Amino acid sequence: MNEQSKFRHAVKWAYVLTGAQRGIAMLLTFVLAIVLGPKDFGIAAMAMAYIIFIEMLVAQGMGAAIIQRKNLSGEQLDSIFWLVGAASLVLVAVSIALSQWWASVNSLPALAPVIIVLSLSIPIKGLTVVQHALLQRKMDFRNLAFLSGGSAIVGGAVGVVMALNGYGIWSLVAQHLVGSAIATAVMWKVSDWRPRFRFSWRRAREMFGFSGGVFFSHLGVYTAGQSDAILMGLFFGPVAVGLYRLGERIMDMLLEIATRSIQIVALPHFSSLQDDPQRLRAAVASCLRLSATLTIPAMAILALSSDELMSMLGAKWAPASIVLKIVVFMGMAKALTVFSGPLLLAKGYAKALAALTWVLAIVFGGLITGCGIAFKDASVETQIIAVAVTRTGVFLLFGGLVRLLIIRRLCKLSFGSIARAVAPSVIAAIGAAGTAMLISEFVVRTTTPAITALALVVGPAGLVAVAFLAIFDRAVRDVVFRPLRWSPKRPSEVAQRTLHSQMD
Repeated sequence: MNEQSKFRHAVKWAYVLTGAQRGIAMLLTFVLAIVLGPKDFGIAAMAMAYIIFIEMLVAQGMGAAIIQRKNLSGEQLDSIFWLVGAASLVLVAVSIALSQWWASVNSLPALAPVIIVLSLSIPIKGLTVVQHALLQRKMDFRNLAFLSGGSAIVGGAVGVVMALNGYGIWSLVAQHLVGSAIATAVMWKVSDWRPRFRFSWRRAREMFGFSGGVFFSHLGVYTAGQSDAILMGLFFGPVAVGLYRLGERIMDMLLEIATRSIQIVALPHFSSLQDDPQRLRAAVASCLRLSATLTIPAMAILALSSDELMSMLGAKWAPASIVLKIVVFMGMAKALTVFSGPLLLAKGYAKALAALTWVLAIVFGGLITGCGIAFKDASVETQIIAVAVTRTGVFLLFGGLVRLLIIRRLCKLSFGSIARAVAPSVIAAIGAAGTAMLISEFVVRTTTPAITALALVVGPAGLVAVAFLAIFDRAVRDVVFRPLRWSPKRPSEVAQRTLHSQMD
């Protein structure tokens, strides 16, 4: 199997992986949001911000180092495994010891026991760092797809059952722990690599040069991505955190369904092409066009149907629809720039990626702190709107633009090529948004059931988006109309080329 075929095969299974995981997560999020309330969601978000930080310390960027490195020895992998395992045991103790302090900083005693129980996921995470990286390195996304989807289903089922039986926030805790445990067990089942009882500091240090830059970059991404939950919790409390995080989480889940699959395949694929500029440029251009096609129209529809979506969850979630209308613009910009990280890592610029993410994180943190001070005594709705506008504005004006320039510089990709790749998606988004607005204005009534109203808005808007894409994008046109063509000689051609036409 050549590199292009291998990439297409990996993308196909990566979409199965992400679609299953994020689709199930989105469904479960809606169910749990209906049963629970903004306060429980806010407490969970604040606790997870803490746990994600500790889990990131466990990984230390070693996963990306394993994927990127051209030559790996068994002794290196063994050394990484035992180093990560030792770090996870130390950090779980640190996490539990600091849980009361973090709860007191947030003036929220209920946060401490949640953090203590969630800390059990830290050593579970440590057991999968090497196996997960090796599967990604081999682009074995088929096994990762089954693993991810299965663990999401089991963990989500446990969470929903517990929520329906009145366990409140502990249903969210159980969902995370059970999903992590199932994922780890299956990971060890499907992976053929096993650690040996040997350790070498010299071999471990050989990975630190690259992994250190990756870790510092991940730390910047964490700070930029979690600063809203951390700082909003300090200034505004859990209700504002819950409302804001639900709106942003819905956008993030849609973004990940559309782009995460390409992004996780991009690092090993770009790494394999790092010495072939022409093929690397073609691969990045294909990823950019596919990401824009799948994301930009969908984000427009999500924004225009946000009122109907939140109505399904109950009146307590209504303010989150405003957040969703704002942050979708950040989602569109992220769709065009998510490949800058894998591209920089593939080219060996881990420290440059770390510097970029940290500048963005510092700007985010400073401005959200300013929002916290300025709007501390304002209404919850005003608080979450201020944070949404701040984060979206900063990313559009700084993060998105700079990352796009990096993609252009590293791949010699012209602005004209980028514009041609994005134009059909923008046209489709405008058409879909106009359709959704007309239906909301003249068809949907206040007495229309929420789920019916959502279907009336999303259905026609989605069809209009597909129609515009088919008119202005030849690859999409082939995907839409090829099944209508009959060819007695090659009946399997449609199935084989549906995905391929998107990537060529």
